[in-house]
Amino acid sequence: TSLGVQMELVSKNSSITTRGTTGVREVEKIMKEGDTLYSKDFCRISFNLDKDAYAYIVYFDSKGTLEQLYPGPRAVRPQKVLGKTTYVIPPGDDNWFQLDEQTGTETVFLLASEEPISNLKEVYASLQGASREEVLKTLQSTAPVVKVLNFQHQ
Repeated sequence: TSLGVQMELVSKNSSITTRGTTGVREVEKIMKEGDTLYSKDFCRISFNLDKDAYAYIVYFDSKGTLEQLYPGPRAVRPQKVLGKTTYVIPPGDDNWFQLDEQTGTETVFLLASEEPISNLKEVYASLQGASREEVLKTLQSTAPVVKVLNFQHQ
């Protein structure tokens, strides 16, 4: 049976100043493939699976650095996520990732599997400095379900 997976990247712009007024306008929007975010903007990821399984979120930045966002780097063993439950990364209502100054294409990968993926650390290590295509191919051969969202960072 296949595993149904949904992932959303939600963005929020940093505060905007208009003509001498310091009104903070934060607009949240759901990012689509190829959308643009700007340095200092904020983003967070939400996902859910249609049944209990293992999920991993990996961020590939414009410098070619691969970073596991979920489960956190200190997680010794992956925990199964509950099906039909929405998870938000980073957790907490007021927690967001903030983009740095490094522009280019950035990619979020969600890997999902009914079994834990045991060799992920080795996989990540082998992919540091790899191209986006190599990362995608390798992750697709590592996990049964891989969702991908690319966005432009300007």
